[in-house]
Amino acid sequence: MALTATGKVKTTRKSLRSDAVQVGEWVMTDSRGGEVDTTRTDTADVKFRKGAITIKGYVKRASDSRESFLITNNTGRRITRVRMLMRYSDTEGSMIHEREVSVACELKDGETRQVSVASFDKHRAFYYYAGDKPRKRATPFVVQVRILSYDIPVENPEY
Repeated sequence: MALTATGKVKTTRKSLRSDAVQVGEWVMTDSRGGEVDTTRTDTADVKFRKGAITIKGYVKRASDSRESFLITNNTGRRITRVRMLMRYSDTEGSMIHEREVSVACELKDGETRQVSVASFDKHRAFYYYAGDKPRKRATPFVVQVRILSYDIPVENPEY
């Protein structure tokens, strides 16, 4: 039996950057155009507040079938799911697409995790404006995220 040594196979991707691009967030408004109070108390000790969940580091190249971003939990509790509304627009501000996304993610307080979701761009004709410009013809877009809800599990249920 003969053993042969092979060289190392490099499995890491080149040209990865750690640019922390903050994803835009828009203000919730009511039917009269007034700003909605998002600091309302949902339970006696849990509040839905702006900044409780942070989305950053968004990546979507023209050739990607998935969108990736980082989710940070600033709620003070463990969370298991984040539901968000994602609005995609061109660089002039015209809306391209809007959808609701639910991401299962087990995050302790203060923890950050990279997640990915299937892309809205089925034909791979768009790329995120802050990323690398593709060689093929594609349209840049901007994404804004509104956090709709997050799940806080019951830690010690008593039945």
